[in-house]
Amino acid sequence: MRYALIHHHVEAGPEDVGEEQWNEAQAAFAAYLDALDDAGVLITAGILQPGATAMTLRAAGGKLTVHDGPFTETKEQFGGIFFIDVRDCTAAVHMNDGSGPGFGEYTRISDTGTRFPSGLRGLPRRPSST
Repeated sequence: MRYALIHHHVEAGPEDVGEEQWNEAQAAFAAYLDALDDAGVLITAGILQPGATAMTLRAAGGKLTVHDGPFTETKEQFGGIFFIDVRDCTAAVHMNDGSGPGFGEYTRISDTGTRFPSGLRGLPRRPSST
């Protein structure tokens, strides 16, 4: 099954945490991605640039509004998304054993559907409410 590991973190740079801690976090992050790749489960990884380089789109009342930067009232940012292919959710949890970088990071794990030109396939089934 395919899972998305959606990483959130407190955005920080070497000037915020110190050069040594920054380098350690970067090395830990590289090792984490290497471990996913070496395990043969990594499909792709998208690492986002700092939030100040982002745009936020909002649609309300039929009108699209574009904001420069993240539209958030917290220092926590969405840092990246990694798609993995593992046996089940338990395996996905074990692939995210806390070996990624720090700075207040947490990860959301979600099973995913796959979009093909002919439509959606592999969507997770929701339990019935009966």
